[in-house]
Amino acid sequence: MESLAIITGADIRTFGGGERYALELTKRLKNNFTISYFSRREKVHRINDAQLGNMLSGKLHYFNAIRIPISGDWAPLTSSGIKMILNLRKFDTVYIMDHSLPTIALITFLLRMGRAKTRIILGIHSPLHLLLQEKNIVKKLLFPIYKRIYKFVIFSVPNIHVINSESYQLLKFEGYKKNLFFIPNFIYIKRSHKIKKNKNKFVVLFVGRLQEYEKGIDLLLRIIEKIINKNKEIIFDIVGSGEAKDRILRLSKRYRKNVMASL
Repeated sequence: MESLAIITGADIRTFGGGERYALELTKRLKNNFTISYFSRREKVHRINDAQLGNMLSGKLHYFNAIRIPISGDWAPLTSSGIKMILNLRKFDTVYIMDHSLPTIALITFLLRMGRAKTRIILGIHSPLHLLLQEKNIVKKLLFPIYKRIYKFVIFSVPNIHVINSESYQLLKFEGYKKNLFFIPNFIYIKRSHKIKKNKNKFVVLFVGRLQEYEKGIDLLLRIIEKIINKNKEIIFDIVGSGEAKDRILRLSKRYRKNVMASL
């Protein structure tokens, strides 16, 4: 029976889209699993350890990472991080969901250096252009160099999985010649044949992490204002948590009858 190691890019208890994908993957594939992730001590935990235990089909291992000041990337340059990478040789396949340049580079280099037969798959679950976004003044100045290094590291990975057509087309355009797989997210729930319609109200529902550029909240807020200015009968119901919480609350106060926020 083949074994699979999944490296997530954040504390799995944050329960974002990528973390939910990793948990669901352990249930969908009938293999042996280990999920390893960075213990970054995020403040927001959407699930606790008891809930996590009910969702996970496999073993969970923790390791620490250090943050690179200039780029903001995380690197497993700790005793637990190096131990984790060396242990990856025991697995048949390693699925990397962490997009930090040092993590991808270290795992790829050390596994190849040891001539391990472990298959390496890089899972890109965020729009690829956002991974190279300039986050600070220093990075803006060094961005052309950083982008070349990041591209070199990504292109050294023999297998890449993307979940959206934009990343697929961008990698093809940039010249990635190795194994590229476009497999969209699977659906977690069974389809219901009973669909309820509200004939009295037109409600637009948004449920997700309130991340401005990553989740398109900046576009959503502009769209809401334009639509309300044209049609005040449409209601927007926004559910989630994240950095854009304050902007959404201000909008809901401005349009009390049209924007409902459950944050």
